[in-house]
Amino acid sequence: MELIKLYLSSWGKAFTLKGRASRLEFWLFVCANSSIAVLVKYVWWQFFWDSLNFFKMFDSFVLYWNVFKYAFANASGWFIALLAITLVIGLLNCIATINISARRLHDTNKSAVSLLWWAVPLFGWLFLLILHIKKGTVGDNRFGKVN
Repeated sequence: MELIKLYLSSWGKAFTLKGRASRLEFWLFVCANSSIAVLVKYVWWQFFWDSLNFFKMFDSFVLYWNVFKYAFANASGWFIALLAITLVIGLLNCIATINISARRLHDTNKSAVSLLWWAVPLFGWLFLLILHIKKGTVGDNRFGKVN
């Protein structure tokens, strides 16, 4: 029950860069959201296999264009609405993940600008992974008090 409260409180702070996020809060958020994303993708795959006609889409190099072109040309209104809702929720999830990642870096006394290391393949990714795994600073730091 405590994990659920922590996860929900993470969503409550998901759109702010102020404060700090503990390792548990960050990794719970990432793992729970990744699990939910896999479940949503599975549901989409199961229910819309025939309506999206996946084999026809993969013939082209412009995959995303084909997805939208085929979906909007052959789908009903509820399908388009469901697709739009899924895209909006995905965008909100991306923003929340970036923000909680920035707050996790704040816990290690690093600025959110450190997230730009993501643009450096392999080395930058490994560096950010280490920063996210690293234990946070003990006591208060320049980004706030310990949660």
